[in-house]
Amino acid sequence: GSVTSLKEIKAPATLLRAFAQRPGARADDRLVFIGDGPEAGRLERQAVELGLRDTLILAGQRSEPAELLPAFDLFAIASLSEGFSNAVIEAMAAGLPVVATAVGGNAEAVADGVTGRLVPAGDEAALAGAIGELLADPGRSADWGRRGRQRVVEHYSLQAMVDAHARLYARVLATGGGQP
Repeated sequence: GSVTSLKEIKAPATLLRAFAQRPGARADDRLVFIGDGPEAGRLERQAVELGLRDTLILAGQRSEPAELLPAFDLFAIASLSEGFSNAVIEAMAAGLPVVATAVGGNAEAVADGVTGRLVPAGDEAALAGAIGELLADPGRSADWGRRGRQRVVEHYSLQAMVDAHARLYARVLATGGGQP
């Protein structure tokens, strides 16, 4: 599944095409998009063209998308450009392995081969392969999900932020940097 705006820059159509190409596809697999946007109609049409009409679920905009994350086997995002994705961090916090394009902050958040897989933006084959890899290996997926959750706790949680600020203030004060 994915939590994303259904806009061209987020490349939901790329993710849908990659999902259609994934190795080891099973009839009961589903691709869920949580979010809304101008690409929703195009995705529905494309799903029909790809024979995935019953596979694609457009869940729409949700006030608390994190509540639906436990239903996912993995989190995928195919953005062409990204800042620092809160959706990726929320997915990792939920214990999901992540498949993401190596753009923006994704490469900082996702440790490739440890918490998920990073692929080049626009590379449907690499995206499909990474999704297939994780779906085929539930043990690895669970391990990467646990590692991702731990990474969020250690680096991106409120406590990690407070601790980092406290260390910074202590360094500044120790060097006399706090004096006018």
